[in-house]
Amino acid sequence: ILVMVSADRAWQGRLRFDRPRHRINMGMPVDYPRINQFPELFTVEPGGRYRVRDLQTGKARVYGGAELVEGLSIRVSGGEELFWEVLPL
Repeated sequence: ILVMVSADRAWQGRLRFDRPRHRINMGMPVDYPRINQFPELFTVEPGGRYRVRDLQTGKARVYGGAELVEGLSIRVSGGEELFWEVLPL
């Protein structure tokens, strides 16, 4: 997945990733369409490993899925943009 974060003024927060709720919360083997469904667009496996790469600097770091669910700290200055690529390993 590609992630872009920007802000008009200085901002800090956390980027939290979703987990496969259909399986973890409801015990369903597949994310079946439901009337009251909350879409799972990009999920991380809590036991998985993921590479997060800054597309501007090329620097990369490996995180565990549980770390991504807890969230990554982000800080941007006014007018700054962050571009990240997140890939499963």
